Amino acid sequence: MTFFGGLPYIDEAMGATDELRRARLSYQECADRVAEDFRKAADLLPINWDDTTVGKNTQGRNQLRINKIMALGYLGKNYLWAGSPLMKNGPQTGGRQTYNYDEEYCKKAAQAFGELLALVENGQTQYDLTDFNYSDIYNHEKAPGVNYSFSDMFYTRRQNWLQPGSVEAIFRGPSPDANASNWNTSKVFGPKVANLVSHDNVIHQPTANYVNLYGMANGLPILDSSKPDPESGYDPEYPWRDRDPRFYHDIVFDGFKYVNGSMDANLEYLRYCSLYSGGVMRAPSNASRTGYFIQKLVPHTCNEIDQDYAWGGNLHTYIPYMRLGDVYLMYAEACAAFGGASGKASNFSKTAEDAINRIRERAGVNKVHPKFVADKNLFMDEIRRERAVELSFEGFRFNDLQRWLLLIEAPYTIKTSQEFDRVESDDFFTEGNDPKDAKVANFREEIILERVFDVKHYWFPFPDSEIYLYAEFPQNPGW
Repeated sequence: MTFFGGLPYIDEAMGATDELRRARLSYQECADRVAEDFRKAADLLPINWDDTTVGKNTQGRNQLRINKIMALGYLGKNYLWAGSPLMKNGPQTGGRQTYNYDEEYCKKAAQAFGELLALVENGQTQYDLTDFNYSDIYNHEKAPGVNYSFSDMFYTRRQNWLQPGSVEAIFRGPSPDANASNWNTSKVFGPKVANLVSHDNVIHQPTANYVNLYGMANGLPILDSSKPDPESGYDPEYPWRDRDPRFYHDIVFDGFKYVNGSMDANLEYLRYCSLYSGGVMRAPSNASRTGYFIQKLVPHTCNEIDQDYAWGGNLHTYIPYMRLGDVYLMYAEACAAFGGASGKASNFSKTAEDAINRIRERAGVNKVHPKFVADKNLFMDEIRRERAVELSFEGFRFNDLQRWLLLIEAPYTIKTSQEFDRVESDDFFTEGNDPKDAKVANFREEIILERVFDVKHYWFPFPDSEIYLYAEFPQNPGW
């Protein structure tokens, strides 16, 4: 549904000779049918199979088993998607309806999420937010006394191949071969210069315009590095200073210490990332086209010197389908759609503002600034920016822009690189200095490319072989 729109909804057995002529439903008609199934599942399923008679037969190994919390999470998500601007207003250009939600569906979403979150916050579930507390954030080393860290949701290392997810992952699939989970994954996020990161010459990297969504630790946005919020404190001469702590966890930037172990003297120039314009890690062919790398999902130590991907590192990688942080943000969005910052479900104590601030507080970021709280649309913009940061690279961005009617709109179709000159000498990038304090000059963005989309791209096309089966199954518009 998310990619194709409304579909025929098959909810009864069909005989081998029965003629299939089920018509495509509208998105919202489909969502209503889906909601009936999720609601029934939520009413039938236990919160934790470990606490049931039958579940005691596999106690301690029931984490992936479908339960009440999973059903409530997807019930809420189903309603929120049905209430989103695309699903209410249909595909269109200009983004004119981007704040026009179906409030009744959003109220239903808020109730489902509220039921889930009330159970969590009352201590009735096995789920909780992980800690964002690091003794060394660049190396994802958790602070003393921290049991469940933010990083543990996406990968584990030196934990005897433990499947990632920790206490925050609500819905995951199986990951039976832990070593295989990381083998190629761990080698597609860093520089291939001098084979520093091995394997095929594939490098995932964030664009500069996406990195701009990571605002400041004071909670204020940057959005555009050439025209930052004047109250934010952002300084283009010190662009890495005082940023949202998740920036330091997720993003590899200029001067970042990429290699920890001993290396040949002739390779020492690769220890600290040279991501300034013209630096050795800026070649599009084997390094960064944008001026950044990613290490949210895989640690930077999966290089050929530190080799955390090797057997001894016990590295297991996995991205959950749904986690608790996402639920708080979906709840905030649903409530804001009908009630602004003070909107809330009747079955949960937190408002939309409370929910988004719960996620910010976990990461050490200040609350949403009052100037955004007072305006319903500006507050929704902050919720959307928070989703971009908190859920970065987890696979939600395309569908979020799609359902908000922003997929084909500028500036979301524009991809940029970060260009700048180093001011500090190479001696600055040593053990004694923090790369976030490095000064730069001529800090600017340049357009790499612009995606050319049309209204038809809001829904994917069906293969011709599908739409020619019978007249009641039409192709999506424009294809």
